[in-house]
Amino acid sequence: TLIDAVAKGNLDLTNVSKIVPLPDTELSGNLVSDLSIKGRVNDISASAIDKFTANGVLESTGLVYKTAEMSEQLKVSKAKLIVRNQKVNIPEFNGKIGSNDIDFSGKFDNFFGYALGDQTLTGQATLTSENFNANDFTTEAPEGEVAKMTLIEVPGDVDLDLSTSIKKLKYDD
Repeated sequence: TLIDAVAKGNLDLTNVSKIVPLPDTELSGNLVSDLSIKGRVNDISASAIDKFTANGVLESTGLVYKTAEMSEQLKVSKAKLIVRNQKVNIPEFNGKIGSNDIDFSGKFDNFFGYALGDQTLTGQATLTSENFNANDFTTEAPEGEVAKMTLIEVPGDVDLDLSTSIKKLKYDD
């Protein structure tokens, strides 16, 4: 499979719903891209990654997204993604899901080998929050039943150093 894509421009996401019907979806904000990707997926699995190139920047400001399936609205005030071949850098992601603020940054190696092949994603990331209510991300148990705690399953082939700082965490009561 050959991938040969270029995305360069400024997109007002509010206009997307005027072109593509998005029932029960709220979408607005601005997306600026200057990104190019070229290569064959086979080159990734054959470890000929030097034949696969990806370079550019993707930035978002004022993004608002909500569907009928989402209990809370996602707001991203500012986010930036920088791609340099196999390396993906997210120097900033400042957002909110409902009342939960999330600041995220990270650097990932072997991104396309992970996304398009079955290779290991490696990297470092930092997640901070002033207020995080974990109850917003759990489902209610039917009446009369006790909710069971479950582990969040991390996808396989991920070797990530994650630093987290949450000032106020609420879970259950």
